[in-house]
Amino acid sequence: MLETSIQIALMSYGMLAVIGFVVAFLIKGMSIFLKAK
Repeated sequence: MLETSIQIALMSYGMLAVIGFVVAFLIKGMSIFLKAK
C-alpha cells in the first residue's frame, strides 16, 4: 500500500519535472527566436 503511494508520488513529480523542463525549453527558444528577429 505504501509502496504504491510512493510510486504515484514519484510519477507525479516526474511529470511535473518534465512539464517544467518543456516549458523552460520553450521560453528559452522563444527568447532566442525573438532576439534573432
